[in-house]
Amino acid sequence: MSSDNFNLKRVGKYFIEVAQKLQHKTLRLDLIEEKMKGVADGQEEFSIEHLNIIKDEDEKYWRFLRWWRLPEIKQKEFEKLKGKFVGLGQKNEEVVQTLFNMLKNIEIVSCVLRFICPDYYGILSSPVENLLNVKGKNPVEKYLNYLDNLTELRDEYGFSRIADVDMALWTLANILNYSELRTDPKIKEQYTLYMKKTNSVKKIMARNSLEQIWEEKSYLYIAELVWDTDYIVAGILARRELELFVRRACMRYGISEKDEKVNYRKFCDLVNGLKTKRIINEDECKSMRALYKMGSNLAHGREHLVSKNQTKDMLTKIGHFLKNYWYL
Repeated sequence: MSSDNFNLKRVGKYFIEVAQKLQHKTLRLDLIEEKMKGVADGQEEFSIEHLNIIKDEDEKYWRFLRWWRLPEIKQKEFEKLKGKFVGLGQKNEEVVQTLFNMLKNIEIVSCVLRFICPDYYGILSSPVENLLNVKGKNPVEKYLNYLDNLTELRDEYGFSRIADVDMALWTLANILNYSELRTDPKIKEQYTLYMKKTNSVKKIMARNSLEQIWEEKSYLYIAELVWDTDYIVAGILARRELELFVRRACMRYGISEKDEKVNYRKFCDLVNGLKTKRIINEDECKSMRALYKMGSNLAHGREHLVSKNQTKDMLTKIGHFLKNYWYL
């Protein structure tokens, strides 16, 4: 990766410095890892004593209690985890679920796993969750999805451990959130590179954000969501919805297409065919042609011919066609 590209691994080098500025404390997560090694190699069973080390009530290593609160846990509950951490592999759903049932908080679960097995686990915290827009049907699924994101970034940027990816993301999230960090001369370069170009972090964020939207399978629905932000994209998507609607109708009523490519002339032929078969009337035919032309203007850089309000009207009219001819 060239030096003029954003590099998450370089951002991670500022973790201690950023934490010091925000928390007014030098974080020693490495020392907590050391105290958890006995659990990872099977010399010790995970217990309330280990949770207390992570809890760090005296703030020797970090400031856990400023972010989280541990529930009351009976010693017998730890029996379910006996031997579970020895040779713990990546993304072990059974262990994640068992810990979640005990601790009732997926962020605390992620802390436990991160310190016992930093090679494969990281901490899910609000800054990184918001940065990547992590999704899931429930807390366990959300964390497992987050681990997938961390693994992808580990491979992309050449990290050796998942925990290091998490720390780099936490650092980046705080750089983006706090102007005093962004203007630091040492940090500013990576901030500028991050903002300037597409990168793997942004791609994951976009994918997580859009995944549920694209499941709707409706270009018009997506167009309505993005209209306020980008009416040009909304109009292009709406044109696509109109085109698909017309082609479905033509297929149903035996109006043949000479080829799969649709341009304005071909679209007019299709809607004229629907009019001839009296599927739509003259006014609807004219309206569809005008709407398609608006979408084409937006798609081909002639957006000066179409206002934002006209695009909103375009979405409304196409919506009416879909509602009135739902059976097509």
